[in-house]
Amino acid sequence: ITNIKLAPATDPEIVIRQLTASQFSSVSVANAAQRYRDGSMVRLANLQFEVITSGELPIGAANHLAIRMKVIDGDNAYTVNMYLNYHVGQAKRQAMYDIFSQATLGSDTFVTYEGIMGWNFGPQLLPLEVDDFILQD
Repeated sequence: ITNIKLAPATDPEIVIRQLTASQFSSVSVANAAQRYRDGSMVRLANLQFEVITSGELPIGAANHLAIRMKVIDGDNAYTVNMYLNYHVGQAKRQAMYDIFSQATLGSDTFVTYEGIMGWNFGPQLLPLEVDDFILQD
């Protein structure tokens, strides 16, 4: 493979879209082509962990996890799907889980996600690094 350009984090071509809870809930296949692309960088605050929908604990070397999170906006909660691919690595997936699982649904703890949003039957978060998650104070 040749001619690959890696953009540094300060590259002005990289746009991180700040999404509110209601904006994320309205992202659909219909408006994705005009506003979002598979692989868009997004920032989404006020997330809480709800349940693992596919995969299991403990995190093994070759298992993936599909996770349902909720983004909280006042009295409203919107579903946010997330996928932890086994290619990310066992230690990273475990470290990610250790962070976002502290923000359980209904608690006073929240997490912010800043990373890739992909598409698989709708939008989903696709974390690659532990730093994609920040516990909110």
